[in-house]
Amino acid sequence: MAVKKRDFKVGLALGGGAARGMVHLGVLQELEKAKIPMNMIAGISIGAAVGALYALEPDAAKVRKKFLNFLRSKDFRGAKMGFMQSAKKDLKGMSGFMESISRTFRRTLFYGISLANLSFLPDEVLQRNVKTLIPDVDFSACKIPFVCAATDLKSGEVILFKEGSLRDAVVASSSIPGLFPPVITDDKIMVDGSWTIQNPVRQAREMGADFVIAVDIMLHHDAQPALNNSFDVLISGGVVTRKMLARMQLEEADIVICPDICDIHWADFSKALRCVRKGVAEASEMIPQIKTALKKAKAKKYVSVKKLKSLPGF
Repeated sequence: MAVKKRDFKVGLALGGGAARGMVHLGVLQELEKAKIPMNMIAGISIGAAVGALYALEPDAAKVRKKFLNFLRSKDFRGAKMGFMQSAKKDLKGMSGFMESISRTFRRTLFYGISLANLSFLPDEVLQRNVKTLIPDVDFSACKIPFVCAATDLKSGEVILFKEGSLRDAVVASSSIPGLFPPVITDDKIMVDGSWTIQNPVRQAREMGADFVIAVDIMLHHDAQPALNNSFDVLISGGVVTRKMLARMQLEEADIVICPDICDIHWADFSKALRCVRKGVAEASEMIPQIKTALKKAKAKKYVSVKKLKSLPGF
């Protein structure tokens, strides 16, 4: 007896990372090229956007083209995402005094806007951008089963989306706290799913995956920033917490593809193509390992099924 192809399911778990999440596009390309099955997809944040597009139309080249064209569009360029990372460029070559002034100015401007509103960017920005990327369809339109998740600030629980409006689900899963406003309903205040899930490996398992390939950018360490004030300490502490959460959740994956792109700022979408290439290179190198692990996992399931069927009552 052999485990039938339809009985062994491979799940893909796509983590967050904003601009760095463009590695997902390169990974999808290589998995598709190697004919690695993707029977279900779970995503959070940018992984939700990429995963939703691929689930709707499982063609890595088309999804990549659509995403890169979107990043060049007038709508996206007007979203002010560049403000979040432009300070890094401006600080090059500055004296310590001028660097301090520049950093202070940008933080003051960011917090001045954010403290007067629920977010730095208005709700229309994320809504408009997701509308450009994701068609107004139901989850049932997906050719590959797909789920994504958001975080409920009221209950602290994970909100899993698997039915209803695909576009609305991606908006909720991608609403980075402070940058975009939360999605508020009668009983929930929802923000980016990565605040509770660094990588949706367990969600892929719950969909029925026997084997989970996780794509993640959190395991590699960014360079330790200079700790000049309490804000720097607060941010560094948060990063450490999220990396520890990522490690725990990724332990449940069978394969973890984790390109090292820490030299790219999370908001620097101008480096999108470079992130794609990093995803291609890392996934390509791991294809032999993935195929070997898949064979072993299928064999293990075959033995388990055979033993089960030999028991009385089966």
